[in-house]
Amino acid sequence: MKNNYTEQSNNLYPIDSVMKSVFIEEFVSIGMDIAEESIDSLLDADVLSDIPIVKTIRAIAKVSLAIREKYLLKKMLIFIETINHGKAKSEEIEKRKKAAESNEKWLRKEIELITIHIDRLDELEKARLTAAFYIEYINLKITWLQYREYLAIIERVFFQDFIQLLDIYDAILQDKKVKDLIKKGADGGVITKKISELNCDRLIAVGLVQAKRSPIYNGNMLTDYDLTRLGLKFAEVLNKLKK
Repeated sequence: MKNNYTEQSNNLYPIDSVMKSVFIEEFVSIGMDIAEESIDSLLDADVLSDIPIVKTIRAIAKVSLAIREKYLLKKMLIFIETINHGKAKSEEIEKRKKAAESNEKWLRKEIELITIHIDRLDELEKARLTAAFYIEYINLKITWLQYREYLAIIERVFFQDFIQLLDIYDAILQDKKVKDLIKKGADGGVITKKISELNCDRLIAVGLVQAKRSPIYNGNMLTDYDLTRLGLKFAEVLNKLKK
């Protein structure tokens, strides 16, 4: 059965097709690992044939299609996949489905920004992270301005820096567990924190990490790294994706 968002006309503009694809229910049951499929196989897959964005890209491909456009399609499908398998509020999803059907300007504004952002991403996993933060926005846990701030950070951060961020976050969780155990009368523990100064310097530059420097006995300075409020939220979302 075809969904309500599939256009019968061939005159479907890219942003329209993205907007009508994001909240499509049929995506949940396609049974395909988008990230593992080749770019060309996504265009040929029958199970994706009714997804508006795939139909639009196929139509463009009849003329010519560069690697960048194919890669954009793959990133968009990963974004849509993550939205459909995430825990977004059902009432907010329904609101956006209706807005997509009636071509509401406020939803177009959201999707235009996301599409332009995803086109600039250099890693497939960043598209998944973009979707995870969009779910946070849909669930009213962050504002639209905060969402845009996180998108800017996602574009600038190297993928390996996400791992460093999670290492610092894990040390924070360890520290909390140790303090809880001490309160209960148990012995403390050793907190391990894997640190790369290069990774941390880049994370400091985007406002996710802060350096704390303390003098030590030999006149040198001891540098410790901690998450900012922005970094803590970022790490929490990353941790959800990891699970």
